[in-house]
Amino acid sequence: MIRHLSLFVLALAATSPASPPEKTPVLLELFTSLGCSSCPPADKLLAEVDRQQPIEGAKLIVLSEHVDYWNTPAWSDPFSSGTCTERQQSYDSRFGVEVYTSQLVIDGTTALLGSNWERAASAIQRVMHEPTIPIHVTASRREGDAQVDIEVGPNSVNNKAVLFVALARDRAKSHVSGGENAGRDLSEVAVAYSIKQVGKISAGSSFKKSLSVSLPANSEAGDLRVIAFLRRSDTMQVIGADQIVF
Repeated sequence: MIRHLSLFVLALAATSPASPPEKTPVLLELFTSLGCSSCPPADKLLAEVDRQQPIEGAKLIVLSEHVDYWNTPAWSDPFSSGTCTERQQSYDSRFGVEVYTSQLVIDGTTALLGSNWERAASAIQRVMHEPTIPIHVTASRREGDAQVDIEVGPNSVNNKAVLFVALARDRAKSHVSGGENAGRDLSEVAVAYSIKQVGKISAGSSFKKSLSVSLPANSEAGDLRVIAFLRRSDTMQVIGADQIVF
C-alpha cells in the first residue's frame, strides 16, 4: 500500500504544473506635470504599461512623480512637490542631461522621453539582466493610518543600498484649471504623494522595517499603493522593488 501511494505521489508531482518563475521587478519613474502639454501621452502610456505588463519576465512597477517647476503664481499642479523635482534633478545631474518633462527613468539607470515606448522597452530588457535584491512589502489599514511592513535581503550585491518607500494614489482624475492643459480632464496611475528614505542596508545583510503611515482624507480600501525600492548608494541604480495596492 505504501509503495503504491509513493508511486502515486511521484506521478502526481511529475504531472503537476511547475510554479511560474519569479518576475524581475523594474521601477519606472515618470517625471510629469498637469501643466505640461507633452505629458498626457506619457501618462497614458504609463497607465497602459501598468495594466498590460507587456515585457515577458518583468514586473513593471510604475510611479508618477509630479514636479513643481510648471507651477505659476496663478495655478499649481495639486500633485506637485519639490521632493519630486529634487529627485529628477539628482538623476539628471548623474546622467549629465537637462531637466525636462515628460521624462521616464528606468531603474535609476536610463532617462528618456516618457512617451517613447520603443526606447523604454529596450532599456527595461537591459536592466532585467542586472542582479537584484528581494523585497517584500505588505500593508494593512487601521483607522486613520496604515501599517507597512518591509523585508529586504539578503543583500547579495557587494554594495551599500538605501531603502525608499513611496505612497501613491492608485488612480487619479483631474480637471486641469491652469497651465498648458487648462480645461482638460486627465487620468493617471500611481501618483506619488510621499517618497521617503527609510533605511540603509549593508552588503551581505538583511533588513526589516515596520512603518506607521498617515492616510489621505477620504481614502478607501484599494485606492492607494505602497512602493518600496532599493537604490545603490554609489550609482543611484535601483536594485530591488515591490509594491502593494491597499
